[in-house]
Amino acid sequence: DKNAEEELIKCADDYVVENCTNKVIKDKKRNAVVTVQNSTTPEKCNDAVSKQNDDGSFEISETICEEIDVPITEVVTTIKKDTQNEKLKSPESEPWWKTALALSYLKVAAPHHENLWKDKYNKAREYLSKQIGNKDAEEELIKCADVYVVDNVTKKVEKDHKKAAALPLVQDAASPEKCKEIVSKQKDDGCIELDDSVCKELDTPKEDIITTIQKNITNNKLKVPDLSTSLSTAVNLSYLKNLAPHHEGVWKDKYDKAREYLSKQIGDKDAENELLDCTDEYVVDKATNKVIEEKKRDVIELKKDEIPKTEKPIKNFFGGLYEKAAKL
Repeated sequence: DKNAEEELIKCADDYVVENCTNKVIKDKKRNAVVTVQNSTTPEKCNDAVSKQNDDGSFEISETICEEIDVPITEVVTTIKKDTQNEKLKSPESEPWWKTALALSYLKVAAPHHENLWKDKYNKAREYLSKQIGNKDAEEELIKCADVYVVDNVTKKVEKDHKKAAALPLVQDAASPEKCKEIVSKQKDDGCIELDDSVCKELDTPKEDIITTIQKNITNNKLKVPDLSTSLSTAVNLSYLKNLAPHHEGVWKDKYDKAREYLSKQIGDKDAENELLDCTDEYVVDKATNKVIEEKKRDVIELKKDEIPKTEKPIKNFFGGLYEKAAKL
């Protein structure tokens, strides 16, 4: 029976593809968790557990948000999407989710430092049991938080890996001429206007760059309108330092003068460092993401050219595997 034979082959293909795909996903998550565990320090654990309240509940620490790469304002909203339990969807559940997230982070990222958080963990589990009052709901809460942490840790590790691979390409593309153009915008007081070439490299309009930086910083001293020139200067410095290190001889003196300008304008070393950390991260993320997207488009176009125009694609085992793997 020809139809039965084709159905048998299709079922076998689907089975193999599904199991191969699941193995790839599991391996990717396992490797990501190991990477995070190796980078988790006692200091990170202490920061996380320092957010525990007297009743045993946890607030979310910046450390955890950085490790899972989710803004602190979005954590509870996004993690809640993974449950269908009405009790866990209610407004009263917010501190439960924050607590469960902290516990899952400690379990996933810091098993080697269990002695630093075990007592805090037990106290938090007692808090959840009392507050929720339903064993099944409590277990679902913990399971959702575990999955959420592992999934987001995996995404972040993969993102960091791609960024690390893309950064040298961005640095190699930087030219002395581009550096000279940027520092030519420096004024007598040391500030540097945000150059169009930088905006082009970051693939973002100037207004959007400044607005995003203002949203990302937390220090109120940096949010005043008078400091917009300082923000522009910091973006330029981050570009030169991170994306054009091979041409330091072209811009070093101008860089030092601009740093003196920032110190005078901000008048607070911690705020100044926060601003530069923020612009460093922003500039590197935008520049490397641009390269990653360009590479993706190149690969897609290359694959399109490889597909015969007059033949129908064959939907067999390998075709299905490539199709599913591409979605990972």
